[in-house]
Amino acid sequence: INDTFLFYRSLLDERKQELLKELESVFSAKQISLGVANQKGQETVEQIYKTCEFVEKLNKCANVVEILMVRKLLDAKLQGLLSYNIDQSVQSACELEFVSNYQAIQVGVRNTFGYVRSNSEAAVGPSKQPPIARPTGGSSSSGSSVNGSSGSLNGGIHCPFTMSGSSQSTSPFESNIISKRFSSANSLGPFSTTIGELNLNSINPYEKWSNGGTTDSIFQSGTPDPYSLSNAAHSDPMLDLTSKLMSSAMFPPKSQIKRQKMIYHCKFGEFGVMEGQFTEPSGVAVNAQNDIIVADTNNHRIQIFDKEGRFKFQFGECGKRDGQLLYPNRVAVVRTSGDIIVTERSPTHQIQIYNQYGQFVRKFGANILQHPRGVTVDNKGRIVVV
Repeated sequence: INDTFLFYRSLLDERKQELLKELESVFSAKQISLGVANQKGQETVEQIYKTCEFVEKLNKCANVVEILMVRKLLDAKLQGLLSYNIDQSVQSACELEFVSNYQAIQVGVRNTFGYVRSNSEAAVGPSKQPPIARPTGGSSSSGSSVNGSSGSLNGGIHCPFTMSGSSQSTSPFESNIISKRFSSANSLGPFSTTIGELNLNSINPYEKWSNGGTTDSIFQSGTPDPYSLSNAAHSDPMLDLTSKLMSSAMFPPKSQIKRQKMIYHCKFGEFGVMEGQFTEPSGVAVNAQNDIIVADTNNHRIQIFDKEGRFKFQFGECGKRDGQLLYPNRVAVVRTSGDIIVTERSPTHQIQIYNQYGQFVRKFGANILQHPRGVTVDNKGRIVVV
C-alpha cells in the first residue's frame, strides 16, 4: 500500500509540474493577445482625441461655408472611430480556468489504487472428480482387472470371470470399483457397453443425451450383456449406480454442432469513467428489447445501451448497501420480466437482482457463494450460477 501511495504521489507531482508549465504557457499567450488588443484600443482613442481637437479648431477659426465643406469628411471619420469594436477573441483571452472533476478523481482513485485480496482456504470435502475423457476409437478397448487373479473384463471379449448372483459382495471388489470410479474415466470404459455396440444405434447418443434422454435409453444395446454390471440378475444397488456412472462417461468422439457464421457489426465505448466509457467491461447480456447490458467492473456500475450502442442509462455506485455494487463481473437477464441479474466477486461474493429500470430488488448468496464467475437464467426463470 505504501509503495502504491508513493507511486501515486510521484505521478501526481509529475502531472502537477506538467500543468504548471502548461498554465504558464497559456498565460503568456493570453498576455500577448491582451497586449495587442490594448495597443489597438489606445490607437483608436488617440485618433478620436485628434478628431475632437480638429473639430474645436474648426469651430473657432472657420466660417459656416468652410465647416459645411468638411462636414461629410468629419462625419465619415467619426462614424469609423465610433464603430470600432474590440476583437471578440479578447474576451476569451481574459478567461483562464482550471477544471477538475472531483467525483471522477474519487472514483478513479478507488478503482485504480487497488484492493486487498485474501485467498480463502480450500474447502474440506471429497476429492475433485477428474474430467471425462473421450474414447480414442471404436476398435480400441482397454482392459481392467477385477481382483487381479479372478480375470479381466474387456469390451468385446468373453472371459471366464462370472459374478455371483447373491446379494453379498466382497469389500475388495467394492473398493476396487470405487477406486476405479474416482481414478480416471478411461478405466471405466470396459465395464460399460463397447463403442462398437453404441454405433449400432441409428440415433447419435450425444444428441440424445444433450436433449435430456436417460442413460438407460441411450446406452441400451441390442443384446443383453452377461457381464454388464446393471444386469437384472445382479441387483446390488451400488453396482447399479456404478454402472450408470460408468456408462455416462461414454459419448461419441465428435459432436455435430453447427455454428452460425459471425459477422462484424459495430463497436462502441472507450476507456474512462464517464457515461458510455469503461475501465473493465467484464460481463455483457442482451434483453428482449435488444438493449445491451454491460457490467463495468472497476467503475462499480451497470450501463445499458440500445442495440446500436447508444448510451441509455446506468445504475450502481461503489458500496455494499442495497442498490450499490462492488466489482460486478457478470450479468444475465430474465427474458420475461427484464430483471437484471448481477454477480459480484470478492469481497461480497453475492448475486444482486435489479428490475429493468435499474431499481434494486433483492440480493442473496453472500454466505454460500465464493468467487461467482458466471450466471444465466433458464427458460423457467431459475438462476444458474457458476
